[in-house]
This record gives sequence, C-alpha cells and structure tokens, in this order.
Amino acid sequence: MLSPFERIMFALLVVICLTAVANTFTQMARVIGRGQGALYLDELPRRVMAGIAALSWFKQGDTAAAEWLYREGLERSRAADHRPDIARCLSQWGVLECGRGSYSLAERYQRDALAIWQGAGNEVEIAAVQRHLGHILATAGGERGTEAGQHYADALALALRHQLAPVALDVLVGSAAHLRHTMTAGEAIELLVLAARHPASEIDTRRRAETLLAELVPGEDDWADGGAPPDVASLDWTRAAAQLAESFRHDTD
Repeated sequence: MLSPFERIMFALLVVICLTAVANTFTQMARVIGRGQGALYLDELPRRVMAGIAALSWFKQGDTAAAEWLYREGLERSRAADHRPDIARCLSQWGVLECGRGSYSLAERYQRDALAIWQGAGNEVEIAAVQRHLGHILATAGGERGTEAGQHYADALALALRHQLAPVALDVLVGSAAHLRHTMTAGEAIELLVLAARHPASEIDTRRRAETLLAELVPGEDDWADGGAPPDVASLDWTRAAAQLAESFRHDTD
C-alpha cells in the first residue's frame, strides 16, 4: 500500500505525464493540419523525466536542483538547435528566477523566449510568455506597472483569439494583484472568484486567487465552492478578459 505522501506524488506524476502527452498530441495535430513542421522526439523519455523532476523540485522549493535541470536542458536544446525547447527552457527558468526575486534575469529569459516564439509565429506560446512578463514586471513594482499592463493586454488578446482559458484566468489573478490599489474591492473579488472557481484554472492560478481572496475578505476560505457576489456566476472568462484588456489598452493610450 502507498502512503498518503506517495499517493499524492504518484497522482502528481500522472497529471504531469498526461499534460505532456496532451501537449505533444496537440503539437502533432497542428503539424498535420499545417502540413509543415516536425515533431522533435529525440531523447523524448529523458526530456519528459527531466521536466517532471524540475517541476517537482521547483514545487518543493529546491530551486537549485530545478535550475540545474533547466540549465542542462537548455544546453542540450542549444546543441540540438531545437528552438522550441530552447524557448520552453528559458521561459521555465524565467518563472523560477521570478520566484527567487531575480526580476531582471527573469525578464531577460522571458524576452529571449518571446523572441523565439515571435520568430516562429506561435501565438499560443507568445500568449503564455506575455503573461509571465506581465507577472514579472507587476511583481517587481516601481515605474514599470504600465509596461506590465501592456503585456497583460497582449496576453489577453491572444488568449481570446485562441480560446486559451488557463492563460486568461492566470492574467486575471495577476491583474487583480497588480491593480488592487486602483480597482474596487468588488472588482478584484469578481476576478479572483472567477479564477478560483473556473475548471480551466491551473492549480497555481487557483491557489494564488484563493490567497488574495483571503487577504481581501478575511474569514472566508472556501472560495472554490462557497458563496460569491451574485453577478460572478454570469461573468464568463471571455467577458472578463475582454473588459480587462480594454482597460489596459485605455490606460496606455
């Protein structure tokens, strides 16, 4: 019999593996649909296991071990001249550095990844990186808040175009945190409750939404299933994303 911890780790590995499979088959479908491009399957088992290990170490707080794997993955991807894997390693490493508080380094990695995806014309990946750049600049604070809003707006526009609910919902949480001193508490709560409840939200997105909600409304800790403002139920993610993107565009005009 597995211990409770072993069951949790096994379930986590299953989810990660299924996500990797889904991403690969999505890419395969796009390659077939376009009639161009190629799947990069060299050393696939090693790459999958390295990704699982890096994510596991990162989640457990062992950033040094995760960094070592990202560095190794980046070196191998550059040696193979496989630019999609280079971009993914850079973006993941950028997320790690943002968590460490190394905002300049995190921004550099994300911008390098963004340049690769823009060169490839991959708007799905561009949306994800724009989302990360928004998070980095918003978290760093200072005078770059407007720039963070521009990245958020670009991410939301692409998320709406390609129906990328997880990206949009993550931007809603980042925006609520970024604009918490300028938007009303009710507006922030609506965005956060939507992200906390929506089935398309990633685990980290949902947890950050619940953490911010606990700060805004102390004493309520069941946002995923509990009560919410009456109009939240009718606020779908596309409507919220479109309204927020328009707000960011208006602020930069």
